Amino acid sequence: MQKQLEGVFDEVSDQAQARQPVTSASTFLKTMNSDFEVFFQKRAYNEKNFSFYLQVLAQQYKPEQVRKAFDKMLALGIEPTDHTYTQLMLAHAKKGMLAEVLDLENEASVKHKIMPSIHRLNSVLLAYVKNKEPQKASMFIKEMR
Repeated sequence: MQKQLEGVFDEVSDQAQARQPVTSASTFLKTMNSDFEVFFQKRAYNEKNFSFYLQVLAQQYKPEQVRKAFDKMLALGIEPTDHTYTQLMLAHAKKGMLAEVLDLENEASVKHKIMPSIHRLNSVLLAYVKNKEPQKASMFIKEMR
């Protein structure tokens, strides 16, 4: 009986070693094809898919492409959401583009009447940190309280 079990465990072990390594979600997004035409080839133009596409671009540190896709989304009549603005701001924040992040937060709140969220505010904080301005980040946190 023990010999039979050893054979089963060996087979399971061999199968586990033959599998590809598990890819994290972040790694998957960073390596995903981000060409607009390829991405939307079999996807509908809707907020859900644009939101995912913007997330892919943000993870790939492509703020200019995120802005172009966001503008295309607006041109198609798709209303922005907190999540779409979060991805737009995150892409700029990762590159340390503080002025753009602050402008985008203002645009989301004033122009589109989207209530501030912790996710967008985290993008603002990230932009401050990337610009090596921890004092301003601290002041920003105090203002938000």
